Amino acid sequence: VNSYDYVTACLIRMCKHEVTQAEQCAIVAHNVGKCVVKSGAFLDMFELKATFDQLEIKSEIEEYASDLY
Repeated sequence: VNSYDYVTACLIRMCKHEVTQAEQCAIVAHNVGKCVVKSGAFLDMFELKATFDQLEIKSEIEEYASDLY
């Protein structure tokens, strides 16, 4: 629904991605259907999701089990 340029610009601005990283995420999301763009504390991810919702970029927060503990 959104252009690559739009999604790339949003990832650069909101997730602080480098241009290449943002472009790769946009391509992966288009081809695979999803792409992990950021990880962190739940509240930070909740705020980021709210921003993406306002920008009309589909996103979701997934909890994952870490093998670090």
